[in-house]
Amino acid sequence: MKVIWKRRWMAFAVLMGVMTPVLVYNPPAYSEERAVTAAELEENRVTISNEIELFPYELIETQAGEALSGKYVLVNLFATWCPYCGKEKPSLQRLHEKYGSERFTVLGISTGEEAETVLEYMREGGYTFPVGMNPDGSLREKYAPRLPTSYVVHGGGKIVARINGDKEWDSEEMMRILRLLVPVLGEE
Repeated sequence: MKVIWKRRWMAFAVLMGVMTPVLVYNPPAYSEERAVTAAELEENRVTISNEIELFPYELIETQAGEALSGKYVLVNLFATWCPYCGKEKPSLQRLHEKYGSERFTVLGISTGEEAETVLEYMREGGYTFPVGMNPDGSLREKYAPRLPTSYVVHGGGKIVARINGDKEWDSEEMMRILRLLVPVLGEE
């Protein structure tokens, strides 16, 4: 009898190992045409976190700390001198304008730059989403060896996913991915 249960348990474990990617990338709330495949995530350089790791908000100088509590946050690590960072900023602004709410926000974090430089950059670009500073650049080594790098962070600070490179954040493809990672965006 123990052998039968052991075999059933092993079959269940194997089945769950095969089914897990489907469950992760194709949540039942979305129709088939809105599903995101593992290949699309890889192509867009999206890595879903399987560990419980908190984003180090304590390394950021920002007035937005309390405003981030309980929200999903798209954390975008950037530098004003980075051309790829500048390329994606307008789409981050549009994302902020359309979806910024009490449950979701965009947070730009400048790494290794003085506050005056960053605030002037944001003002000149017309960017109104919250921005934080990491003037000593300590986030770069572990969290953004290449810029730009973004993270989807759940309200309690848990990293949901890492997204490398510049994106057109409000494009149809990225919105499908963001709706997977940030369920509140699918509740429009």
